[in-house]
Amino acid sequence: MSTRYRELLTTLLAYKSISTDAEFADQITATAEHLKNVFAEQGFTAQIVQGYGNPLVVARFTVDPALETCLVYGHYDVQPAKFEDGWNSEPFELHEQGGRLFGRGVVDNKGQFLMHVATVFDLIAEKKLRYNVVFLIEGDEETGSGDVGKFLRENKDLLKADFALISDGEYAPGEPTVEIGFRGTGNAELHIKTGETDLHSGLFGGTVPNAALELSRIIASLTDEQNKVLVPGYYDGAEITDAGRAHTEALPFSEKQYMELAGVQTLFAESGENMYAQLGLRPCLEVSGIATGYSGVGFRNSVPAEAMAKINLRFGPDQNPDRVIESLRMYIASIVPEYVTWEFTPVQASKGVLMATEEPAVQRAVDVLAHVHGKTVLYKYCGATIPIVTDFKDVLGLVPVTIPLCNDDCRMHAANENLSLDYLEKGLAFSREFLGR
Repeated sequence: MSTRYRELLTTLLAYKSISTDAEFADQITATAEHLKNVFAEQGFTAQIVQGYGNPLVVARFTVDPALETCLVYGHYDVQPAKFEDGWNSEPFELHEQGGRLFGRGVVDNKGQFLMHVATVFDLIAEKKLRYNVVFLIEGDEETGSGDVGKFLRENKDLLKADFALISDGEYAPGEPTVEIGFRGTGNAELHIKTGETDLHSGLFGGTVPNAALELSRIIASLTDEQNKVLVPGYYDGAEITDAGRAHTEALPFSEKQYMELAGVQTLFAESGENMYAQLGLRPCLEVSGIATGYSGVGFRNSVPAEAMAKINLRFGPDQNPDRVIESLRMYIASIVPEYVTWEFTPVQASKGVLMATEEPAVQRAVDVLAHVHGKTVLYKYCGATIPIVTDFKDVLGLVPVTIPLCNDDCRMHAANENLSLDYLEKGLAFSREFLGR
């Protein structure tokens, strides 16, 4: 690990740039200011762009106008983290132990985009940078990048480039990986009401509708016992091609290791489908939260009148999110009892994306990865979502080159988020070879 990289990461990690909580708005602003100054000190034309959600940092360095331009994307916002959540060290202090770096954002995404930042700074000093570069670092990825697409549409000249380099994910276990697809995602809230107020369970129990039970029945009707979504039309447009299946079948998979990583005792997949195809190319529906009744200390013996569920949807890369969400709304309308009032509110939706593998920038990345690792590079469809990748392709017309640079057991979004030093060294080596002359 270079001294420059460690210094950059140590400083940036200390900012509590949590975008999901308005309490940390000052830290978000401070993080953006810090990044702008870091780029400016290295001779970049750097600026903070306001008006599109949290501040965006745009920094450009031109080696030679005749060279191609690489747009490097990253995000400085992170998920919440507190020591009492189960961390073994303070989450906003860089900690090294057992061949790994620990800290919130060390993988998602500060530690990954900083590999390219540190590399570019070194290459500029050595006069070995082979591309002009534009860095776009946003602060809303963890909340869906809501206004970033609008920023891209209104600032195409500012972001003019030949391709985009994105490192924001993890390898398949032990294998160098290029991501060539991302699922879309959406969220919705379902609120139901069975009466005007909670009622005494001794005086009314057994004779009136119970919102908690009614919501449970509705939710249970959305999937079968294998987690297959029962909503008509939910899978339309999510068919797997022969090429897609071949890419997913080439990835090594250990059911035992996967269950250990997830901490579960069973896995679900459609009949005959391999797990990477299920994860990367097929939609799913998850209930991410439920609120109803009383859940405090002791008991309040009453019948709940209201209940709410938060629903997370994942779409196949080629699906139309609006159509899938509408199919879910119509299905819920068909199963809600007449005596229940309800409201279904989609909060956000992002389309997925598929990328071509034959593009020159992608193939060069594949060649460099193969050289760094000394083994064949595999193609992976990611089950998660990076909304801006779709916009890079559809709005800016850029070729997305998506190269994850961290270990699969990185505990992204969880306590003890970590980056393997071995993966870090290979990531830095990839960045140097790919961006250097």
